Amino acid sequence: MDKDILLKDVLLNVTPVKDCDMVLECNHGLYRLYIYKETDPTCFYAVALEWNGCESDGDIWACEKATVTPLFNCVAYFDGVRHLEFNRESENQAGYIYYPNIEGICELFSKLREVEKELSPCCD
Repeated sequence: MDKDILLKDVLLNVTPVKDCDMVLECNHGLYRLYIYKETDPTCFYAVALEWNGCESDGDIWACEKATVTPLFNCVAYFDGVRHLEFNRESENQAGYIYYPNIEGICELFSKLREVEKELSPCCD
């Protein structure tokens, strides 16, 4: 079984996700999409996360010990998303998502497409 990944340890191009733009929260607050924009305005990184747990009664994403599962990661350039990996942080089940919320994942990809169209001028 894979170890839990702490939210505070998730990076987008060496930048902690807490310092990136959270552009979508869905699936009853359990999925989030974060974007990191490069200095080149046509390049961005993205990660979709699923919240797993924490020991807090407050904001589940603000908990110091919040654990997450990366659902997918991608990098995009002027011509759109080039690299897309599913659950790459998993040691034993890379590419596998346990019990996915399909509607939520569709929302994540729809938002990713909006960001791609906004930031990647030659994506079509």
